[in-house]
Amino acid sequence: MTNLKRNLELEAEAARSLLLNIHSIVADDEEATVDAIEGETNLIEAIGFAVDRVSELEAFSEATKGRLDALKARRDRFERQAENIRTALLVALGTIGMKKIELAQATLSCRQVPPKANITAEADIPPQFWKPQPPKLDLKGITEALKAETAVPGATLTNGGETISIRFK
Repeated sequence: MTNLKRNLELEAEAARSLLLNIHSIVADDEEATVDAIEGETNLIEAIGFAVDRVSELEAFSEATKGRLDALKARRDRFERQAENIRTALLVALGTIGMKKIELAQATLSCRQVPPKANITAEADIPPQFWKPQPPKLDLKGITEALKAETAVPGATLTNGGETISIRFK
């Protein structure tokens, strides 16, 4: 458990205790409640630090995704270049009529590649060439059916829950 998370938990517990003690004074006055929490605990400050950390982590995540995309594009470029050079080497050896050449750093050999299937119309392939796949649940379909109050044996809807929305824009 991170220190930030533990700090939030401790401050929230302190605020909860404070509110139990002063509930009769502040009743349902949200402004008075926030003022009391801010004056007697560090919860508001801890929440501020937590929000800053969420923002920072989301920025790191986005930056990492962008970097991964850039590295993938770079890898793809390298692979295309290597394939193009291999093709040029094959053409060069074919032009001089050689099947093999030994160099200090490598030996190049021309070899035949066995033929393989090229699918031109997948829908026309006969059933004996299809491999059966294990069934996969359609969770979205089940959820939609349950929300529409259609009984689905073996499934129920959860009560949902709560999440926190943090807007940075």
